[in-house]
Amino acid sequence: MQQQRQSAGVTGAYVIVTCLFFAWGFITSLNDPVVTAVKGIFCLTDVRAQLSAFAFFIAYGVMSFPAALLLARMKSIPTILIAFGLMATGCLLMLAAANLVNYNLVLLGLFILASGITILQVAANPLAAALGTPEYSHFRLTFSQTFNSLGTFIGPYLGAVLFLKGIETKQCEATSQAARQQSSEQHSDKSAGSKPGGNGPGPPMSGDESRSCRGRGYERYHEQGGRHCAMDAHLRQEG
Repeated sequence: MQQQRQSAGVTGAYVIVTCLFFAWGFITSLNDPVVTAVKGIFCLTDVRAQLSAFAFFIAYGVMSFPAALLLARMKSIPTILIAFGLMATGCLLMLAAANLVNYNLVLLGLFILASGITILQVAANPLAAALGTPEYSHFRLTFSQTFNSLGTFIGPYLGAVLFLKGIETKQCEATSQAARQQSSEQHSDKSAGSKPGGNGPGPPMSGDESRSCRGRGYERYHEQGGRHCAMDAHLRQEG
């Protein structure tokens, strides 16, 4: 009876560890949707958006040896708990970064999250092999890794559904329109203080004239040399 309970406990522990394989495969595969999402939210260039992937995967190289030292000193279960703590901290930091609209904090959160995943992998791989009879250790490890692949397969689809729906077009379009409007107002204000020939300051434009100039559109206004509105206002005042 006691041997059966012990066997059931080992089997339950192995199932939990296998679920961890699925979890970190799922989280790792969400990196590509996250890159696209932050590009749309923060209106980043392709190079800056890829810093998200760099911050995530560089943790594998940085934290592998420290994770091995941690495992050798603290054994499997405490190391896995530390990994969970780091992963939770990274997620909370990214949530705060999204509310603060701070991309640097997003990068830091991704690095901390990936550091927790790295430590989790270092601890869970030998644990999966050790939970059972030695002759089947390779089979158990390979079987657990199949669930890691399953999480990697499912993650991008769910990530695209959850993260990418309308983010890139709506957010960046609003930002671009605001930037164009601000640029148009700045050019209109500058042209209002110029003479018709553009050689010096001229009479200021009234509010109605300024709004009329702005209503013509920034692109057309820029193509015509940026001085026609100011010239028209000056001629009207002379007349």
